[in-house]
Amino acid sequence: MVFKPSVEKLSQDKTPNSLTREELSSAIQDPWLAQDQADLLAVLELRFGDIPEGVIQQVRTLDDGNALQRLILVAANAPTWEAFYTELLAGPEAFRLVGERFDPLRQGNVGDHSNV
Repeated sequence: MVFKPSVEKLSQDKTPNSLTREELSSAIQDPWLAQDQADLLAVLELRFGDIPEGVIQQVRTLDDGNALQRLILVAANAPTWEAFYTELLAGPEAFRLVGERFDPLRQGNVGDHSNV
């Protein structure tokens, strides 16, 4: 059986990443897209702490499931906030995670959001 998030569950979510009425309406039409957006924000919060409001709004406007899944991988693997933010700004043209900035052993300041 495939799990589908219910509208009631989405509307009861009281986390910082909770949905507004407009977002809930969109979630009714595409619950998987809303779930991917919430997953991306959750990974970002776990990895980097507080998320700037502008980034939250930008994530909530993403409507390409493939791009969202790619950004979830980026958020999980980027060693720094700057590496993630660069990929977020790259848009749908970006498709590969390569180079030193995705080295999992690289040391970096993972909580610095000063460039946002």
